[in-house]
Amino acid sequence: MTLSVQFYTMLVMVLMGTAVGMNLDLYHRFLGKERYFSWRRALLDVLFWVVQALLIFYFLLHANEGEMRIYVFLALLFGFYFYRLWGREVFMSTVEKVITFVKHLLRICKQIITLTVFKPVKFILKVLVSLGMIGITTLCSIAIGIFRVIIFPLRWLASPIVSLFIRWFPPSLRKSINSKVDLLKKWVKEWRIFKRKGG
Repeated sequence: MTLSVQFYTMLVMVLMGTAVGMNLDLYHRFLGKERYFSWRRALLDVLFWVVQALLIFYFLLHANEGEMRIYVFLALLFGFYFYRLWGREVFMSTVEKVITFVKHLLRICKQIITLTVFKPVKFILKVLVSLGMIGITTLCSIAIGIFRVIIFPLRWLASPIVSLFIRWFPPSLRKSINSKVDLLKKWVKEWRIFKRKGG
C-alpha cells in the first residue's frame, strides 16, 4: 500500500467517523432515548450499528480494497471525536432549524390544501345534500297531494259501501273495527298537530 493510499484512507475514515457521529445524533434526535429496556429499541440499535459498519467497510473497500490497519480505527475515532468536540453543536442547531422549517412548510401546505380542496368539497357536498333534501321533500309533497286527490273520491264512494258491508258483521267485530278506526283517526290527528308544531 502506497503512502498516498494510506493518507487517502485516513482522510476517508476521518470523514466516516464524523458521519457516524452525525448519524448517531440524528438517530437519537428522531427516536429519542428510552429510559427502560425494550426489545424493539435494542433491535433498532443493532440494525443502526450494522448499517454504520457496512457503510464504513464500503468506503474502506473503495479506499484501500478493505485492508484493516490500526490507523483506520484511529482515524475513525479521531473523526468521531472531532465532530463531538467542534461540529456537533452547529450540526444539531442546523438540524433543528431544518426540522422547524419543514414543520412550518407542512403546516402551510396543510392549510392551503384545506382551503383549496377540503373546504370547497365540503361546501359542494353540503349544497348537494341540501338540494337533494329539498327535491325529496318536494317529491314527497307532490306524491301526497296526488294520493289525496285520488283517494278522496274513492273514500267518498267507498264510505257507504263499507258501511253497508260492515252491517253484515257480528256486533262484537263491528265494535272492534270501529274502535281501531277511532284509534287510527286519533293517531293521525295527533301526528298532524305534532307536525304543525314542529313546522
